[in-house]
Amino acid sequence: MTGQAAGWGWGVLVQRVLVPGGRESWTLLGDDGEVVEPAERYLAYLAAIERSPNTVRAYAVSLKLWFEFLQHAAVSWDQAGVEDVARFVAWLRAPAGNVIVLADGSGVRGPATVNRYLAGVFGLRPPCADRPAGCCRARVVAPVEPRLV
Repeated sequence: MTGQAAGWGWGVLVQRVLVPGGRESWTLLGDDGEVVEPAERYLAYLAAIERSPNTVRAYAVSLKLWFEFLQHAAVSWDQAGVEDVARFVAWLRAPAGNVIVLADGSGVRGPATVNRYLAGVFGLRPPCADRPAGCCRARVVAPVEPRLV
């Protein structure tokens, strides 16, 4: 499945949800309004192990950027490798197209911000270029409980 499937276009949205018991959490919605399933499984897991809603939201933002990058690069999330992560880092550090960089500025995300985004991505699935095909898919956890969007 490519990043273009299941509505993972430029419109990936971080959405607040309520889990059973009324706790707040976060998920990703594609531009078709459907849940981005790989991200949902991981974010539901974080909520189930009682990570702070702020932590879950930060990871959701990281995954939003990752899925947007993968769509732009035409790479399937479960086929991405270390080369794609390196390109993702370069993509994060590049100024956005609508940013005018001043003479004294850089217009890029700093190393700490890039590392925070990478932490969220690596939690979902580490790069697997040096491992047998399919080994990392087992890392993505099964859904814990249905969540209300």
